[in-house]
Amino acid sequence: MPGLVRTIRRSASIGNYVGPDPLAEAAFELQMERNSVEQLTYGPRNVFIRAAVIVRKMVQAGQKFRAERLLVPIDRARNASHVPDLDSTICDRNIAIEQAEDRSEAAFYRNPSTVTARQWRDDLRLEIAHNALLIDSLEAKYPEIC
Repeated sequence: MPGLVRTIRRSASIGNYVGPDPLAEAAFELQMERNSVEQLTYGPRNVFIRAAVIVRKMVQAGQKFRAERLLVPIDRARNASHVPDLDSTICDRNIAIEQAEDRSEAAFYRNPSTVTARQWRDDLRLEIAHNALLIDSLEAKYPEIC
């Protein structure tokens, strides 16, 4: 059962570790052997290295949107425990972040400089991150839209 798998792992990099074994839990969920999951994660045929090559080739081919779509499952997994409820607070924050980005974009167009470019970039990054969180909140509340 996920969450109940415990093991003792010995590794030169982390020493002895007692606690939940995420690779064993993933193996259970994926209906695979733990060793197979470990090979996919850390072995010479690492799925993350392979995915990085695919993403890089897509970006080089000008297909950045397709590349970004490949990263969505990873981003969702990283943020799974941090998905806020879809309520007026997150929506109000989204509006404020969008307005700040609009202001910094306008400031850049009025006065293009390193300072205004940096501010606009930072506000864009915040808006993108918050929009991803907003999408996760929407999908958590309405899983049928996934």
